[in-house]
Amino acid sequence: MWRSLLGVSACRPYRSEVPDAGWALIEPALTAWRVRVTGPGTAAPVRGLREIANATLYVNRTGIPWE
Repeated sequence: MWRSLLGVSACRPYRSEVPDAGWALIEPALTAWRVRVTGPGTAAPVRGLREIANATLYVNRTGIPWE
């Protein structure tokens, strides 16, 4: 569902992606963290927090090696 809101293609989501209910629980903490670590002299965020969380969970689930 969140993909359509962000204009991302409607491809089938990975099983490791955070469901909407789970995202509602962790999003406030991640947003508060981002507010604390960004400010003058820091680069603007390039990726959304949900996208980062989904990528981290995918790597954790599949065990793909970092190169």
